[in-house]
Amino acid sequence: SVAIDATVSTGYAWSTWTKSSGTTPITFVAATKSQDIVMGAGNVTLTASAEPNDLEFSDQTKTITYSTSDQDVTFTGASNGTGTYTYSIKSGNNNSYFNISGTTITIAATIQAININEP
Repeated sequence: SVAIDATVSTGYAWSTWTKSSGTTPITFVAATKSQDIVMGAGNVTLTASAEPNDLEFSDQTKTITYSTSDQDVTFTGASNGTGTYTYSIKSGNNNSYFNISGTTITIAATIQAININEP
């Protein structure tokens, strides 16, 4: 009897074990992450698999009112999953007025007001 378990990285969900090579264990449940298996007549190589979680975006609207200096507004980035994603400004997107860096948007002093919505 051999205990097996898989460590799943943040942003991923457990999927399954697959047999890569060797003899299939006598007791083995592919869908069970942590278990005791009873070995068969020979060696076996099992590979753990996980799937990325879907990214979650919070519904956010930020309003900036005119000022005589540049202003920053921050928003909450996507959570729960992995991978890359982008934010964009849906209207009035003129690079001389807006700059997005990470989860901060810098708005130039010449803008009266802006609403920013996530995708």
